[in-house]
Amino acid sequence: MDNIQTIRCRRDGSIDTAHDIRKGRAQRSQAAHDLGKVAARSARKPIICLAAIVALLPFIGTQT
Repeated sequence: MDNIQTIRCRRDGSIDTAHDIRKGRAQRSQAAHDLGKVAARSARKPIICLAAIVALLPFIGTQT
């Protein structure tokens, strides 16, 4: 149990839930950005292959 976090309190002594909400939103936002980066990287490869195929279409089926 080394993962002890201090509870942030407001001036009136109540727990600062707004701080926890902001912290959670920031973490969710970062996770969404990270997921988007991974999805963008994996999506580029098929697009590059598709672009190469489209570029070669005029040459497919022609006899030289």
